[in-house]
Amino acid sequence: MLDSPCFSGQVRVEENTFCSGNIFRMRMSCSEISRKADPGQFIMVKAAWQQSDDPFLPRPFSVHWADSESLEILYKVVGRGTRFLSRLRSGDRLTVYGPLGRGFTVKPAGEYLVIGGGIGVAPLLFLARSIRKNQPESHLHIVIGARCSDEIVAADRFESLGRSSVKLVTEDGSRGLKGLVTDLLSYFDFNNNNLLVYSCGPMPMLKAVSRWCRGKDWPCQVSIETVMACGIGACLGCAVEGKDELNGKYLHVCSDGPVFDSGRLW
Repeated sequence: MLDSPCFSGQVRVEENTFCSGNIFRMRMSCSEISRKADPGQFIMVKAAWQQSDDPFLPRPFSVHWADSESLEILYKVVGRGTRFLSRLRSGDRLTVYGPLGRGFTVKPAGEYLVIGGGIGVAPLLFLARSIRKNQPESHLHIVIGARCSDEIVAADRFESLGRSSVKLVTEDGSRGLKGLVTDLLSYFDFNNNNLLVYSCGPMPMLKAVSRWCRGKDWPCQVSIETVMACGIGACLGCAVEGKDELNGKYLHVCSDGPVFDSGRLW
């Protein structure tokens, strides 16, 4: 369980914006979280009316963006909890706690490659902003993949960071290259061995990206998406099997992650 204190309480919804398909972006006021959060960390949100416990369990959401006074989450409507969130309006209140988990480690490098699949772009905008802010002269390459054009989100916000190359790929070819994220990776020819790779998305995609990086001896950090009940390491319900962990030890996404060096997993 993490020892660092986090905020727990009600926050005000400032905006709840429909993006495309069934994806929404919510901005909420909470300087206690936004000023402490690191890229890759997450918050737990009670996705139910305050007088109700249905759904009973809170939901984890990556910090999509943060400034001195507010933070944003990006979410996809898939069930009762997220459907409730999509109906909130400015002025409504939510119960949240965070920031939680271990985020991305950003080190100086000549080039950075950020790879997102579907709603997996959620933690990567905050990460890309941090890279651009702290390493303004570096080359930042961004790849966003999805099943169709409706599931491509935040591409314009990545492009607005400046000095960033944004490439898109969709499985049906409705936007960008037709194919998978891994198909697009073959188009890259990095001359600089000083490259760091970051990725978040479906597990098969993360495994493929990890293999690609391992073959080129490039460091790779991945953010794992999974169901969580508590977010603080108490319930042990978010276990994933680690590679070569002592005594068959399992890693827990909420406390050991959600960001891992890919070599710890595969």
